[in-house]
Amino acid sequence: MAPEAPPSEWPVPPDGGWTADDLDRLPGLPLHTQLLDAALVFPCPQSGQNRLEADVIVVREAALTCLEQTRVPATAVVLAVEVTSPDSVSRDRETKPLKYARAGIAHYWRVENEKGLAVVHAFELEPTTRAYTSVGIFRERMKVSAPFPMDLDLTAVKPRRGGE
Repeated sequence: MAPEAPPSEWPVPPDGGWTADDLDRLPGLPLHTQLLDAALVFPCPQSGQNRLEADVIVVREAALTCLEQTRVPATAVVLAVEVTSPDSVSRDRETKPLKYARAGIAHYWRVENEKGLAVVHAFELEPTTRAYTSVGIFRERMKVSAPFPMDLDLTAVKPRRGGE
């Protein structure tokens, strides 16, 4: 594992994320650093490996082998949930669902702030195409039977400070 740089050496994104102009002005970036969805993407060998971190995951109990565990295999994930913020909308709507589907994660939910209210976009993996299909857009109340029975009052979900 590569040693972590001291915190002062990591670029800290401004509110709203990086811009193309920022990319041109930031000192010390590796060659071929990219800007994708307001986030810096550093060059690395193209090994095809990803390690995504959803905002919330539900895993099978058998996958939890110790409390110090920092990751679980995709095969153990029952549900991945992303809560969008202004700098993650494109990743949460396009990039991550594609990668979660390819990994075989059966259920994906995206939570968005719509005029101060939580809205949940729920998707289920269609096994033949290995792509997500919408199973509903939920406002005010989310009642589902898969991946587990749940009845949630979405009006009780309050946005974080900053309106995200």
